[in-house]
Amino acid sequence: MTAAAKCPNRLMPRILSAFALVLVVCAGVRAAEFRNLNPIPTPGSVDTVASRLVAELCADGDMCTNLVELTEPQPLRRQTVQQAVREVARAWNSNRLEQYLARDFVDRNRLLDTISDVVPRDARMRVLSVRNVQTLAQYLQPATPERSALRLSVVSARAETQVEYNDPVRGFVRSKKDVQEYVFVIADQSPSTP
Repeated sequence: MTAAAKCPNRLMPRILSAFALVLVVCAGVRAAEFRNLNPIPTPGSVDTVASRLVAELCADGDMCTNLVELTEPQPLRRQTVQQAVREVARAWNSNRLEQYLARDFVDRNRLLDTISDVVPRDARMRVLSVRNVQTLAQYLQPATPERSALRLSVVSARAETQVEYNDPVRGFVRSKKDVQEYVFVIADQSPSTP
């Protein structure tokens, strides 16, 4: 038997060992691929969100009788929207955020628990700027002898915010600036009827 014929016999156990090692490693890696895929909750389309928010608001009383959806929503004054965003920030700062969240807000209780348990008690959210304000939908309740016309506007606003608090070790801390989108309903007296 020649040296060339003996060589494959020596390499074969090494090749099989390497192949077995690759199989074991690949089996472990492959097992990590079998995770549950949980869908990310999303609020839905603009029309769905708008109608859902108005329906929730209207369920609390007779404020919304004879509502008419306006086909061409009129933008609200920017100052009105800025005031609404700042009011949400004041609610976050004073632990009153729950009253501003929709009942079916995604992970509502989880958010409130996290704010209560994780966020430092002296943390304050500052609104640095309000931008990209858009009226998504508007509804009008016609005037009656008892009250004037009411306009319900579903508004989206993007706000740049920052959280500040005192840390016992690091001292005064400012978080990284963050941009968040707020979608809410603003009720006001209708400036004019259609």
